[in-house]
Amino acid sequence: MNLLKRFVRNDNADFDESYDENELYVMPEDIQIPDDTANSVSALENPARKDPEFRPVSAADKVSLKLLQPKSHIEATRIADKLKDGCIVLLDISRLTKEQAHRLVDFLSGVAYVLGGEMIRTNKNTIVISPSGVDISGFAPDVEAPAEPQPVQAAPAQETSGLTEEYEEEA
Repeated sequence: MNLLKRFVRNDNADFDESYDENELYVMPEDIQIPDDTANSVSALENPARKDPEFRPVSAADKVSLKLLQPKSHIEATRIADKLKDGCIVLLDISRLTKEQAHRLVDFLSGVAYVLGGEMIRTNKNTIVISPSGVDISGFAPDVEAPAEPQPVQAAPAQETSGLTEEYEEEA
């Protein structure tokens, strides 16, 4: 306890003996301040930023549209690179599982947010993602609100020797 008191309260009063709060600081007179303020322009007269100039879009500045149909959520970085390059991405997620599609859409919504872009789901399996400065307001989502979940009846168990046509992939 004594050690703590020594750190918190010091009995030595000689720390600030040469300092007086009522004493004024006098600036040395040999320091000269240059008098070139007559030629300077104030910040109000000459603002640092200028208004942007509007110019017509040239062929090199045109926005391109990329139609992508990823097979896995691993392709998210490739899609993000397209958005960083200023392309509009029309994304078809019909080949993905529900979990993969969820992960991909979560990642790309973050990318769109960081880039200042937009993301609109146009139907169940199609999403339009645009970078900053590209208006995609013409796309009207036609996704209906999900209905109340209905109880699912279990199908009778059948032994199958292979995959059904619904789950087979064409090579």
